[in-house]
Amino acid sequence: MPLEIKPAKGGSSTLYLRIPRDVIKMYGIDQCTNFTFELLENNGGLKLMYKVQKTSGNKKSNYGEKS
Repeated sequence: MPLEIKPAKGGSSTLYLRIPRDVIKMYGIDQCTNFTFELLENNGGLKLMYKVQKTSGNKKSNYGEKS
C-alpha cells in the first residue's frame, strides 16, 4: 500500500517529511532511527528508495505516547 507524504516547511531553506503517528508506532521508529534516501530514475520519473537503520544511542522518544 503506497503512502503519500507531503513535505512540511521547516525553515527558510528546509523541508521535512513528516511520518504519520500510526506508521511510527507500527515500525518502532524513534529518535535512534536513521533513514538513508536514494533517488532512482524510474520510467521518466524519480523513485525514492530508503534504508532504515537503528543507531546505538540513549535518546528516547515518547512521540505518540500518552502520558
